[in-house]
Amino acid sequence: RQPVAAKKIERRDIGEDVAVTPAGRELPITYAIVEADSLVASQRDEGGSNPDYPAELQPRDRDRAASLAQINSIAQKLNPRLLDKTPRASGGAPIVSDDGVVESGNGRVLGIRRAYSENLPPAAAYREHLAAQGYPVEGMNRPVLVRVRKGALSPEERQAFTREANERGSLGMSGTERAMTDAKAMNDDLLARYRGGDVDEAGNRDFVRGFMKAVV
Repeated sequence: RQPVAAKKIERRDIGEDVAVTPAGRELPITYAIVEADSLVASQRDEGGSNPDYPAELQPRDRDRAASLAQINSIAQKLNPRLLDKTPRASGGAPIVSDDGVVESGNGRVLGIRRAYSENLPPAAAYREHLAAQGYPVEGMNRPVLVRVRKGALSPEERQAFTREANERGSLGMSGTERAMTDAKAMNDDLLARYRGGDVDEAGNRDFVRGFMKAVV
């Protein structure tokens, strides 16, 4: 039985570019305008984890008070220029897959949606900014500028990309979140290098080198 292909979101393409993670990974993207409601964020607008979002792609605990405060701050202080085109994967327009799953910028997407939902003044300013740049927002209800990642990635490559793109954003990770992210970098090959005992023992040097390469 063949898996059902994910449905691509409707979008209005603007142009192509490259997004660069803090680790130097480069991925081709297409700038596009989409409806805010078509995006699959890690958290529901009313709070709590979104069951439709791939849990393995979200290293942040979006139920944390700091995350909720960040989302509210983005909504209240929405700065359109900081949500526009940029080569930085960790900032600017959110990065999404072609089926609308947010891979970088969950907080930004949730903040924009909250601003629209609560009809806050920054939401109107954001829409006006998009129109002023010549982006095709006519006839749209809640337009958002996104970067649609191009090309296929393996599950491991996709997790690595989202980890890198979210690692050094404006909201620092908690110790638990950092541990969750590091654990996802531990594959079977890396674990096989661990010889037991203290990790700083001579026999575990290859394991330590591999671990540091995977998480840094």
